[in-house]
Amino acid sequence: MKLVALVSGGKDSCYNILLCQQLGHEVVALANLLPKADDVDELDSYMYQTVGHQLVAAYAECAGLPLIRRRIQGSAKQQGMAYEATAEDEVEDMLALLAFAKEQYPDIQAVSSGAIASDYQRLRVEHVCARLGLTSLAFMWQQPQADLLQGMIDAGIQAVLVKVAAMGLQPHQHLGKTLQQMQPLLHKLRGLYGCNVCGEGGEYETLTLDCPLFTCARIVLDDWTVVLHSPDVVAPVGVLHPTAFHATQDAVQAALDAATAELAGLQLWLADALFVHLYLADMEHFAAANAAYCCHFPGVSPAARACVQLPLPADMAVAIDVLLPSAVEGDRDRRVVHVQSISSWAPSCIGPYSQATSCHGLIHMAGQIALDPATMQLVPGGRFYSRGVAAQVEDESIHGATLEVPNAM
Repeated sequence: MKLVALVSGGKDSCYNILLCQQLGHEVVALANLLPKADDVDELDSYMYQTVGHQLVAAYAECAGLPLIRRRIQGSAKQQGMAYEATAEDEVEDMLALLAFAKEQYPDIQAVSSGAIASDYQRLRVEHVCARLGLTSLAFMWQQPQADLLQGMIDAGIQAVLVKVAAMGLQPHQHLGKTLQQMQPLLHKLRGLYGCNVCGEGGEYETLTLDCPLFTCARIVLDDWTVVLHSPDVVAPVGVLHPTAFHATQDAVQAALDAATAELAGLQLWLADALFVHLYLADMEHFAAANAAYCCHFPGVSPAARACVQLPLPADMAVAIDVLLPSAVEGDRDRRVVHVQSISSWAPSCIGPYSQATSCHGLIHMAGQIALDPATMQLVPGGRFYSRGVAAQVEDESIHGATLEVPNAM
């Protein structure tokens, strides 16, 4: 379904968008509710996270999607679990926001939200969706929070804490820290005090600076101040107030844009590439890098690729090598093996790259992982056994695809 995604700026709304995309749904637009005044960080809202709202404006540039925003006029007039339409309630602001989104994009069928455990919030989103004839998509609902937190980190969500309000969390110490940095402490606080590791009890809030949704740019938080709302010695409450930030082009996006421009002058195109080496300084950024990579390479007959982590220079997050046939030769002799079916032959290749390409007597093999083809699971047996399986996968890719050439690279 085509959907509009509610975004607060936090990790939850961004992760649910990724889950929607993984299940085949298409994000048409982003939607956000913000305070009446720009200098207000947090409202006394039962529904909406507003800390960090100053940065959400950059989400349109980062994601390459339209962003629809509305200032919150109402408050929590009706605070019971069930909700009915109530004048001047903050829920009616969500209704107005999504109604406008539907008016602008009539093919929208669904709404993505970051609901995990709050029936209060979920029921109100569902209420608004019912009034507008939309479907609520909440794929994190009632999922184990430890699994969700790990999933967010694994997905490449780079989010920092912008509010803390729990025992064991200190504003001046923990605000601005990433989920990856905070994960061990959050699990420790869960064991000590029963804290929710995803912050569902109000323990903390986050602001997403980068994620696979951001295919065009990422946000850099240049400077901020800590605002104490409560100096309580046991559980102080503080928020991060951004004072300077900017959006910077994703490193992979920038590198591929530069490569595209350089190749165009030679009458060469990335769509004709034979092989790509993608070098990352940190493999934790793979998900975001892969999302940007997808924007530049075709889904049909893409180049083979290998992606590895290397100790790149300190000022370099990514390096890319691209091998192409010459403009004179073109792609007349270019052949591609891109099998996406799961079979017993060799692991399927569901990424934006082929198992192999051949041109002028050479086969260029994609990087291989020792997966069992039928289950797509890592084979047991340790590192050296896995190397042998990966080599066997390469052999199957060559001979099973009848690439009868003498040399492979």
